[in-house]
Amino acid sequence: MRMTPKEFHLLMDAKQEKVYDEMEMMALEAMMMRAAYHAKKLKQYELFDRQKVEQKHKDPEDMKEKLHRQQEWLNSLKIGKGEEHGE
Repeated sequence: MRMTPKEFHLLMDAKQEKVYDEMEMMALEAMMMRAAYHAKKLKQYELFDRQKVEQKHKDPEDMKEKLHRQQEWLNSLKIGKGEEHGE
């Protein structure tokens, strides 16, 4: 299988991102292990509460509000209109 230089570059970027993701997960695991080792009576939900995370990401009203704020911010930017340079 032959690749173009661009395909090879994209493949290498994806591989590097995968390595970074794995390192990030290992760092998170190490922090959780340290917290568990040093805590007196640690509960699982104190380290990670999946229900809280899922609720945070699934609330449609929050997502709608976040989208609205992002759109307002994007609209406030004056990209490509020539207004930045006094034109």
